[in-house]
Amino acid sequence: MSSIGALLNTRIPKYEDEKIVKDEYVGELNVKKKPMLCTVAKVSNILLSDPVLAEEKAMDARLSICTTDDGQMSAFQKGGSGSFTEKEIDQCIDLAVENGKKLRSKFK
Repeated sequence: MSSIGALLNTRIPKYEDEKIVKDEYVGELNVKKKPMLCTVAKVSNILLSDPVLAEEKAMDARLSICTTDDGQMSAFQKGGSGSFTEKEIDQCIDLAVENGKKLRSKFK
């Protein structure tokens, strides 16, 4: 989230005579998509969205899913020795899409 915030606030410096002109800018970055990562931990048969450290230590498995503005998945990683059912994977994807929308709403 902080990376997206930094990109959205990046200003392109003015460049003249092969030098950067101090305190002058020509524009901002054209950020087309804001990917957001959501991690879902599985502890026993409970799914926890964006777990805290204690939950991570107790988890059997995790899925980290990155979604884009249009609800598409752009990255997917499974960790831990446990497993997920097909239904749980679908629930994780739904959580990632929903949380991604909430996080993106924090940006203009």
